[in-house]
This record gives sequence, structure tokens and C-alpha cells, in this order.
Amino acid sequence: MTMTMMTNTITPATWRWTRHDFRAMNTEVAVELFSSQPNHHELLLDVERLFTSFERRLSRFNPSSELSQLNACQQPIFTASPTLVDAVEVALWAAAATGGVYDPTTLSALEQAGYDRSFETIENQTPLTQLPGVEAVSADQSLTYRMPTYTFRSVTVHRARRQISKPAGLRLDLGGMGKGWTVDRAADVLQGIG
Repeated sequence: MTMTMMTNTITPATWRWTRHDFRAMNTEVAVELFSSQPNHHELLLDVERLFTSFERRLSRFNPSSELSQLNACQQPIFTASPTLVDAVEVALWAAAATGGVYDPTTLSALEQAGYDRSFETIENQTPLTQLPGVEAVSADQSLTYRMPTYTFRSVTVHRARRQISKPAGLRLDLGGMGKGWTVDRAADVLQGIG
């Protein structure tokens, strides 16, 4: 993933390119900044710190992350940080916009398919032979499926109260959506410099 951002509106002769590469969210990240700011490197480190912070909060692979706490919560309401509220709200928006083709509530199915740990630790997995989380039922020579009970429609975000409501047992995976949302927040940070 590469982010390129141009900032400031002064003469191009004072502008310069700076690039910073780092690893976050199990991804190689490259940030390029074209700016007249004298503190280029510090700005790029701010982006890396943002990625690191959001990874700590939003990774399902980190048992102490806020997302893991939400997933473990058996109460119907979870009080969340503004960061988690925003990320879940965007994931629910994407699920609605795709008619459920993307659905952040498929964590159990992902784990049953073998994605129960970070990609870098997955070795020698057997191929998937049946749709995970879905029970196959044979009826009169036809095959039907019972889909999981919960979908993204089972989750509600209450922004003003900083609360996320979900049934006990429903767990979220922000995955790629969390990465994209983090890129958007990093762009916001860089645009804010002028």
C-alpha cells in the first residue's frame, strides 16, 4: 500500500519528496510526502505511529485490543473509544453499501476456514471443502444452506454515546476495512498540515 500526499500551496521550488516505509497491519506501508514542511520525517513518523496505534486497538489477533474486548463482551452494549466507534461505523456502512457482500460479522466463518491467526503464522493449511459456518442440509437431492444467525444488521453504533450494541457471541473482524480506514485517517493527518 502506498500513500502519496501533496501539501501546501507555495512555490514548487521549496517543495521536496520524502518517503517512509514501515510494516504495520501485516502489510508493507509506504508513505510519500511532497511538501515544503521542514519536519518531513517527523510527519511521516506520525503516520507510522497512527498505524501502530490503530493496529493495537483494532486487531483481532491482539487479545488486549479494544476490538478483542468488544468481541469478548457478553453484554448487549459496549462503551467504545471514538476510534473503535468510527471504524465499526465505517465497516457497517460498507456492509450496507455492498448489500452484505462485505460483512464484518463473519469472524467465526473466517476462523473455521483456518484464518484464526495472522497470515504470517499460518502454515500448511488444508484446502477449504465446505463453506465455513454454514451447515449443509440435504433435502430431496438438493443442497441448501443454513446461514449464520447474525449479520451486520445485528450491530448498531450509537455515536453520541460512544456505544456499540451487538448480540452476545457476535464477533467482528475489521481486517482490510480497518486498513483502508487507517489510510484515510493518515491522509487526514497529512492534509491537516496545510
